[in-house]
Amino acid sequence: MTRLARITPGQRGNSVVRPTSDRLRTTLSAALLGGALALAGCGNEGPEPEEAAAPSSSVLLPSGPGEDTERLDPEDYEGVQGLSDEWNDVDAEFMTMMIAHHAQALEMTALVPARAESEQLTTFAERMHLAQKGEIGYMADWLEARDQPVPQEAREVAEGEIPSPDTHSHGETPMPGMLSQEEMTELRQTEGEEFDRLFLEGMIVHHEGALEMSEGAQAHGIDLAVQELAGHVHSDQTAEISRLEQLLDEL
Repeated sequence: MTRLARITPGQRGNSVVRPTSDRLRTTLSAALLGGALALAGCGNEGPEPEEAAAPSSSVLLPSGPGEDTERLDPEDYEGVQGLSDEWNDVDAEFMTMMIAHHAQALEMTALVPARAESEQLTTFAERMHLAQKGEIGYMADWLEARDQPVPQEAREVAEGEIPSPDTHSHGETPMPGMLSQEEMTELRQTEGEEFDRLFLEGMIVHHEGALEMSEGAQAHGIDLAVQELAGHVHSDQTAEISRLEQLLDEL
């Protein structure tokens, strides 16, 4: 699969004064709450398996080559806001491409209420929809603050619309985990248990692609806000994959 562009040591983008992380805290808190509710409340009875536990809210800090990544609790993160006000091409590419990646997830979750058979899937998809919609807004603000192009999908979401497949910013670089137009068409044309199966299988692959993208941003990006978001996406979607696999096994 194509990975995010590699930035050599010392290569940096424009230097800007980063906004405070208040909005990101709000976005991540909402996403974490939604994920926790969905993971804890979708089962029929009894506790969820350990692998379906709610995602961690720890913050990943960038480190030098060969060094371990440092984790901080959110309440301890405010004191390190001034470590870096710089960003590079990997940061901007991650925020841009993840908007389009999330946009397809919104297309998929928007189909669930009318087509799914499983009530558990319906509840879980609603939580994913709200979390990824909030993250799109945050990523669009990050790009706009740095005078970077904002994908059309983000503008559609801001206006309360479901992104159109015709506006996906795929560019020349295919994104990991994205469903083809043929797969999306098949999903739109099915319902009931068959829809549930196609949705769960497709969303697992989609989430695995997001993990690959977030790992690339964490490895080669330098902006702390991007590191924080990429860490959240990775931990949250890892936990969601466990839940999606469980729902698929129950079909």
